[in-house]
Amino acid sequence: MAHRTAIARCCLLSVTIGLLGSPARPQEFVGRGADTLLLGGRPWYFQGANAYVLPAAAARGDTMLVEQLMATLEDLGLSVLRTWAFHDAADSADPAVIQSAPGRYHESGLRGLDFVIASAARHGLRLLLPLVNNWDDYGGMNQYVRWRAGWDGQSPTEYPAPVSAPQHRITGARGQSYVARPVDGFSHDAFYSDPLIGQWYDAYVEMILTRVNTRTGVPYKDDPTILAWELANEPRSSDRTGTIVGAWAERSARWVKAIDSRHLLGTGEEGFDVTPSGYSADLYSDQQWMFDGTAGVSFVQNVALSDIDFACIHLYPDAWTLPASAGNSWIRDHLRIARIWAKPLVVGEYGVRGAQAAAYDSWLTTMLMDGGAGAAIWQVGSGSLPVDDGFVVSCGGEEDPVCAVLRYHAGLAQEKSDRGSLPPPPHATFLHSYPNPCKSQAILRYTLAAEATVNLTLFTLLGQRVAVLVDGSQGAGERRELFDGRRLPSGVYVSLLRVAYTSGGGFATTGRIVLLR
Repeated sequence: MAHRTAIARCCLLSVTIGLLGSPARPQEFVGRGADTLLLGGRPWYFQGANAYVLPAAAARGDTMLVEQLMATLEDLGLSVLRTWAFHDAADSADPAVIQSAPGRYHESGLRGLDFVIASAARHGLRLLLPLVNNWDDYGGMNQYVRWRAGWDGQSPTEYPAPVSAPQHRITGARGQSYVARPVDGFSHDAFYSDPLIGQWYDAYVEMILTRVNTRTGVPYKDDPTILAWELANEPRSSDRTGTIVGAWAERSARWVKAIDSRHLLGTGEEGFDVTPSGYSADLYSDQQWMFDGTAGVSFVQNVALSDIDFACIHLYPDAWTLPASAGNSWIRDHLRIARIWAKPLVVGEYGVRGAQAAAYDSWLTTMLMDGGAGAAIWQVGSGSLPVDDGFVVSCGGEEDPVCAVLRYHAGLAQEKSDRGSLPPPPHATFLHSYPNPCKSQAILRYTLAAEATVNLTLFTLLGQRVAVLVDGSQGAGERRELFDGRRLPSGVYVSLLRVAYTSGGGFATTGRIVLLR
């Protein structure tokens, strides 16, 4: 009941904040300042959502689905939609396919993307658009590799010889995957290093960026409805140094900027690295694969690239065998690294299965309070989204509790953009945990009157440390840290909050959380 009451308060506050501003057709390009996005020369913050099926749906004639989803996002107060600007497949009969062979582009698929861009503009939304998929869905990088393997000097064969050896499959956070060696003689990594594939990708990028939208008459590169491009969706490789992906990103970013200097550009990566240096590695439950090059990509290397305008991460702690509370550490660590290079941080995807409202409320509070540029949930539906991978939140009709959280944080992002900051609380208090008792997760709320060094640790009644939720600097404002008890036994847990203000003084306080299965 306590949690439902809190969500109700969120709704009321979001209605109040929503009066401060409403979506309007994008007229200005979003720029980049010192670790913030800029709109009209002022810092700009957003909440958004993913819905990757929309261009394909529009190409196949289901424009009503697109309009319903756009209206849903607008109603929630969200300002950004992330969707695919690619569909690579040998099946040229599918009207949703954009590229059926290198340089063979299909107007039906492109018109689907045209429709999505035009619809987003009508609903006051901006688009975050990746240009190729790392995974085999929608063709992906391996489709380029298959075309390369079948190349005869003039055109690729539709179906090159399959790989003869057993295939090793790499799996992502949402169950998506790619084959490490899709054809004999070529690995997935060839996408990044093969010169001919590089030419094909460059040609595709140029075609997309210079396309004139048949709905609006505006070239994509001149349309402020597009917030930014991403080089790829979740690039990965087998190179444990991250060099292959890094070199590809540097070269490709230079090419994008040569064609389109007005839009921002990100890598589209997940945030993995080749070193634990700079990360709070001890807070990630010994998941050292996230920092040892296993994913073949380096966040630290890529965020430093001069033509990359903002830092990209994704957030799926369940899939990474982490408690949901580790999501806040993941955000804080990458914010700290991004600031070294004066780059804004965008969470391009985030998701958790089960108890989503508490996790998302906590993560989005961390983004808002610590200066993240924006985050896009994976993913929002309108009651008719034709896919559900376990993460889809329906915000049409009878709403999921997550929708109230999204409304609330969209309102706060709007207020922070309009006013430049959120008003600090009048005094510091350890508020309470809710819901309490809880079945799986709870929010620990407290406020800080000024910048402080904060430690928030959980213990059993016997004094055994269970988790460190916060250990570092935090600014003034209300905090919502997450207790994730899904892997803990029922019982009573003690929270200890210690605050040392930078200007002097501080306090310590304790609370209790009752976990009941």
